[in-house]
Amino acid sequence: MIPTAMGLLVCFFAANDNNVEWGGISHVAWQDRRPLCPVDQEPFSVLIQAYRNDLTAVNVVFDDGATTQTIGAYFSHDRGSYAIWRADLPASATTSAWYYFELIDGGDTDYYSAIGMTDAPPNPATDAFQIDFVSLTHAPLGATPVTGGGTVFKVWAPTANNCVVTGTFSGWGSTVAQGATGMTADGDYFVGRAAAANPGDQYKYVFRPGPVWNSDARARRLNPTDNYNSFIEDPFGYVWASPEFTPPAPADMIIYQLHVGTFSGRNDPVASGAIPGTYRDVAAHVDHFVELGVNVVYCMPFTEFPTDFSAGYNPVSNWAPEWAYGTPDDLKYMVDVLHENGIAVLLDIVWNHFSPTDNYLWNYDGGQIYFKTPDVQTWWGSQADFSRPEVRAYYLDSALNWLEEYRLDGFRMDATEFMDNAQPGPPQGADGWSLMQELNDLVDQRFVDRYVLAEQLPDDSWVTKSTAAGGAGFDSQLYDYFVDTLRQEILDAALGDPEMWKIADILDGGGVDLEKTKVVNYIESHDEAWPESGGTRLVKLIDTTAPHNDEYAKGRVKLGYGCVYFGQGIPMILQGSEWLDPTDFGGGDSSGANRINWNLKDRNANIFRWFRDMAKVKKTNGALRADAGIN
Repeated sequence: MIPTAMGLLVCFFAANDNNVEWGGISHVAWQDRRPLCPVDQEPFSVLIQAYRNDLTAVNVVFDDGATTQTIGAYFSHDRGSYAIWRADLPASATTSAWYYFELIDGGDTDYYSAIGMTDAPPNPATDAFQIDFVSLTHAPLGATPVTGGGTVFKVWAPTANNCVVTGTFSGWGSTVAQGATGMTADGDYFVGRAAAANPGDQYKYVFRPGPVWNSDARARRLNPTDNYNSFIEDPFGYVWASPEFTPPAPADMIIYQLHVGTFSGRNDPVASGAIPGTYRDVAAHVDHFVELGVNVVYCMPFTEFPTDFSAGYNPVSNWAPEWAYGTPDDLKYMVDVLHENGIAVLLDIVWNHFSPTDNYLWNYDGGQIYFKTPDVQTWWGSQADFSRPEVRAYYLDSALNWLEEYRLDGFRMDATEFMDNAQPGPPQGADGWSLMQELNDLVDQRFVDRYVLAEQLPDDSWVTKSTAAGGAGFDSQLYDYFVDTLRQEILDAALGDPEMWKIADILDGGGVDLEKTKVVNYIESHDEAWPESGGTRLVKLIDTTAPHNDEYAKGRVKLGYGCVYFGQGIPMILQGSEWLDPTDFGGGDSSGANRINWNLKDRNANIFRWFRDMAKVKKTNGALRADAGIN
């Protein structure tokens, strides 16, 4: 057995060596069954992953209530550093079944079950993965379309003593007598199967006492124009064109930060012109990213938020993509196109608070189950109760869903300082810190080649220390000291008195866990360019007169980005920086405000060429990789 903390190293050396590498084994039942929710005693398949070249064989021990069988699994496909194995299980003779995995590497045999990895076979009655074709308690939370039509719904609602699901498929009746589907209690959960509910239908839960009507906490899609009704979505409906994608190593990353709503449409010959911009508009600009030389697109939050215009830092869901930008399949198309062109996609996740408006998780089932009483306050909204296992699962499962169903390549986590030190509070301390650790351990085990970046202000080396050493385990953090110092010295140059030793200091890095690939260097992100946060585009600070492109603005921005690209660390640029765009950042509005100006790509073509050529030089010179150190 190899501990998970060593997984990143071990995956490169996994071999048929009589040792099952435990850190690479993963079977997430709600994601790794096909179909996701087997019904009517049908045959189904199960997937399990291991490091590539690690296992010599995989078996599934399966019992259908009549006989116990050992069924051989077969290699299905590679996904990055992992081999995916699949076993096809037969139709069940009875209404219940169980299974667990037998994993073999030469002379070493270990087991994987609902309790994780063990050296000995698990107890089937208590530890195996269970399938109940009557109660359907094995269903994933949320709405899951099933074989032959219909949908199985499952919701966490510990306050309620009764629950039905209703929607367009039932005429929105609020009781079983009125056409709603009754749901069966299973502890703190309710499960029900609606034969007439199918993808495209809208639905809500009705909890009692009440009645309390509410949306699905794990809805894959929401309709804000109609009281946030949830949509049933087919998670396998999109047909991917690109093969499984492996993102660039952190040492080779060049990150481009964009906001979907304001990235496109202004003097833009390629995009649709929609206000706000859309996921497909981002995809339409893939040639721009390729020409610029970036290989990571980091999207500001596109989880559902109130109204059509926002920077995204007021989420009402961590599961549903923002409807104004397009459908879930539109988002998958964007990821697909970028992957086809060698570009990874990161999502900015906001776990430290929910929107102060339209927060439908508040008193979700008639009781306060997602938040503490009194609630934990941040400057931007209430923070969820990180001490409650079901709430932690809401977040962690959402991360798995983005990485699995949408094939995202990682995350940037907003305001990590507030995860364990909420202000005005009271801080959740260890619970917030351990949730971040659990996220990073989960990614390291199931998606070791994915990337998680922290917005940690001020810098804190513990955030990028490994979880085994007590750190939060992030791959990198935004380098706060770098951006503050570099901007100040560039502005001081106007007075003829920049302190060059400070520039040397930031280029040297911040020491262990605050240097090389542990930091992301930048000169402005959205906050620095956002008047709402007290920011202004750097070119406007240097040249205060429109069009803000005098020789000093051009020269100092180029100098600054030279430090960003060629210092040790991962470089990041903000949308529009590549052509000296003076447009301040913002969430946009119906008039098209805050959209970057695509005319400037030609008008300031020499600046664009500068960015393009920097990327070429960086990519072709090993001494300029983010982890190369100082010569």
